[in-house]
Amino acid sequence: NALMERKFTDAESYYRQAISVEPTNSANHYKLYNLHKRMRSYGDALGDITTACELLEKSEDGSNSGKNKNKTMEYKRIKAKLLVNLGRCEDAVSEYKSLNEVNEDATNCAHVTNAALSAYQQSDWSSAIQHFGN
Repeated sequence: NALMERKFTDAESYYRQAISVEPTNSANHYKLYNLHKRMRSYGDALGDITTACELLEKSEDGSNSGKNKNKTMEYKRIKAKLLVNLGRCEDAVSEYKSLNEVNEDATNCAHVTNAALSAYQQSDWSSAIQHFGN
């Protein structure tokens, strides 16, 4: 197994091949997400988990199975957590809202980011820095 041997480039190639054969299989995109996260390629990881979520949501439309719904919710929580880690806090809050959940980390992050942005727009540099320092 290339991933276990930390041969990330090989593993990525295998996952991409799997995706080319089964492009609508959300599990393949989720596996690629995990690989990109381990590689610290967070932008790619976000794209992968987003695709996995979208594919599961589409499959729910047809089957509406409880298993798919639970998996979709799991993937969306993972996506929201990654969004917080990337500093995309408003997007994370929206993702949690779509799950009818409130996440304190995402909410606090969004508040601090908005306060810092407001200070920055008013050229209040010390306040902007102070908000990001918290």
